[in-house]
Amino acid sequence: MELNHDERKICNFYAGPGHLVTSLVNFIETDKVDEKEVLLISEYDEEQLLLRFNNSIDSIYGNLIKRINFCNMSRAVEKINQLRQKSKEMKIILVGESEYIETNEKVIEEELKGQKYTLLNCYEIFSCKKDISKILNKYKYILNCSGIFEVDKVFNDIKCIV
Repeated sequence: MELNHDERKICNFYAGPGHLVTSLVNFIETDKVDEKEVLLISEYDEEQLLLRFNNSIDSIYGNLIKRINFCNMSRAVEKINQLRQKSKEMKIILVGESEYIETNEKVIEEELKGQKYTLLNCYEIFSCKKDISKILNKYKYILNCSGIFEVDKVFNDIKCIV
């Protein structure tokens, strides 16, 4: 799915590493991955995250996941600048709790000004508590294990009662 400039932010909610990996496969496979660099910026320590991913992937996903460049926020700007040299377009995946994402997405967006990119914010669902509706209201698109969909079409009949 080709997103225009104003629709380049997508949200995702995940319940664990296996669930996240399954969703990411759909995100990465949505277009020609060879033409784009994929950077995953995580709240979690890189070694811990790689271990979580390696324990969650099988041979089907393994080669695709290996194309992801992993880092934490302290190295994100450096990594973005390195990848900018290789590719005209990037897919940036920000993974963590809601506070981490909200704090760091502005830094990433500022760094990517003028760059063609898609930003996928992956929220650890258990950190969202009652804020899921507020988070969803910020996005036009959501990624789940089946692909990318318009938020309104996925949740059009669901009403928040809390």
